[in-house]
This record gives sequence, C-alpha cells and structure tokens, in this order.
Amino acid sequence: MKDHRRILKSPTAIRVLRHCMGRFVNLTTVGLRYRPAEGSRNSICLGWRSLTDDLGFPPKFPQEFRRHECISREQDRAFCVLARALIASDQNVKHLSTCGKPCYGVALARLKLTQKEWTSFVSLMKGLLNLHLCLEGTREGDHPERPRELLTAVGPTLEVLRYQFDSINASYPPTTFPILEIFPGIQFPRLSEVRLQNLVAPPEALMEFLRAVSPTLTDLILKGVSLAQPDDPYGPLPQEDTPWETKHHWQHVLESFRDELSLHFLVLQAVLFKRHVLEIEDETYTWGPPHNQDTAAYNVARTGLSFHDWVNQLRL
Repeated sequence: MKDHRRILKSPTAIRVLRHCMGRFVNLTTVGLRYRPAEGSRNSICLGWRSLTDDLGFPPKFPQEFRRHECISREQDRAFCVLARALIASDQNVKHLSTCGKPCYGVALARLKLTQKEWTSFVSLMKGLLNLHLCLEGTREGDHPERPRELLTAVGPTLEVLRYQFDSINASYPPTTFPILEIFPGIQFPRLSEVRLQNLVAPPEALMEFLRAVSPTLTDLILKGVSLAQPDDPYGPLPQEDTPWETKHHWQHVLESFRDELSLHFLVLQAVLFKRHVLEIEDETYTWGPPHNQDTAAYNVARTGLSFHDWVNQLRL
C-alpha cells in the first residue's frame, strides 16, 4: 500500500486487500509495517506524502515528524482498512501487529469501525498466537472496553503478547492507564512471552498479572515501565519522586520475580518509579550491546546463573 491517504480513503484499498487475502490460502500474519527508504534515516510511512504537501517541506525525524498528529490519524485509518479487509475475506490469522518501527499507537476510540464491524474483527482474532498491540497513550485515544474485548478473545490461545503505549505528545512514559484496568480476569493459559513497554503498572497490578501467567511464562521484557500509580488529573500536583523511592519499589518487585517466577529470559530497560529511571548494575550482562546503567538482562543459556542467583547479584 502506497504511503498517502488517498489510497487509504479509497474503497479500492479494501477490495484489493480482500482479493489478496482470499488468494493467500496460507496467510498467518497481518499488521501495519513501514517501508523506510533504503539507507535513509528519514522514515517514509503512511501519510508521509500528504503530510509533506500540507507542511510544504519534508518533516524532520524524529522531532517534528514523530509528534505530528496527522501520522497518528493515518495509522488509525490504515488499521480500519486492514480490519475491514479481514472481515470481508473472513480470514483468520495467527499473528497480528498494530504498528511497526517507528511506533505509532492505534487510538481505539477514534477508529471508524461500527460496533458490528469491531465485533466481527474480534471474532476473527480467536485462535491468535502472537499479538503486538500498540495503543495511543492519550485520553482522547483510549477506549474503555475494546482492549479488554480483544485480549479476552485471544487469551485462550495467545502465546506471545507485546503490549505497549505510544504517545503523540512524546511524554515519557506516556500519560496512560494502569494495566490493572485491562488484564484482571482474562485467562492466558498458554502465554509464554510477554513484553510490556511505555506504560504505568502499579506493583500490585503488575505482579497480579505475572502470577496469573507464571505457570507458562518463560520470557519477560519490561521497557519504560513505571511502577507508580497514574496521576489523578483532578487531584493535587504530583510530587517528584526520588532515587530512593525508585530503588525501594523495584527492589520489592525484583524480589517477587525471584521468589515467584521461573524465567529463562528477562530484560529490564529504563524502568521507572514515576519519572525517575532506575540505576541498575548487572555484572553478568556481557553478551549484549554496550549500555548505560539502565539495563539488566538475564538469559539462561548465556548468563551461567540460576534466575534466583542472577537477581541476587543485581545492584540497585
């Protein structure tokens, strides 16, 4: 699909996708991906040409381009086209990704899908094995029911879950909502790999979810995850956190990981309490790329320690 909105708005897009999906009898994976120009640092993606026409010049990446709301709107439109094509072709898939890299989250509240279309789309996702669900981390883009409906439908068969938020205002971590509001009560009996990124997850909510999936969970990646309760927009101004608070809360969570999980692979990167990034020393992490003191990684095949002993050697 070419990267401009005229194609996204055209009914031809759905007809072409439906025709292709009908012929791809072995289709298992669908999603939204970007096609950057070979060797270019600028990312050419859905809506790029129209955005360039609107601005009168090519937007620079990542400052102006990354924060531009027009790109997010094109992402929503592209997802609607994909969903309708799947519905029209009655195509079940095993892998679904709502974004590529760079990442723009889908705003479920803005999707121009009727309730009937959304219900049909969710029904087609039953049997999904791998889900990369990236949502726009704004209150305007949040939908109170749709994430839960989708996760409930795919939960019984899902093996890999990548769940993250992206914010068009580039806040870090994005202003968003705790996983406590989405995951409770959803069954994931086969989930083996979880990646949570750029979200607010109070410690009790995070551990409640991980305990529920611990019988099958082997791989866990946490990037840009904040343990703080989300700020109340109607409450008093939040107080700044301190390095001690960050260390205290993550120390408790890591002890819970050590005592309650049996992981083969774990990555912690730029994890926070409120907005203070945890400083962490992992002397065993010699097999990956160079990093600052914001990354720890465990790989049972490379580290040479049990998960219990690896957690104990970390220095916060």
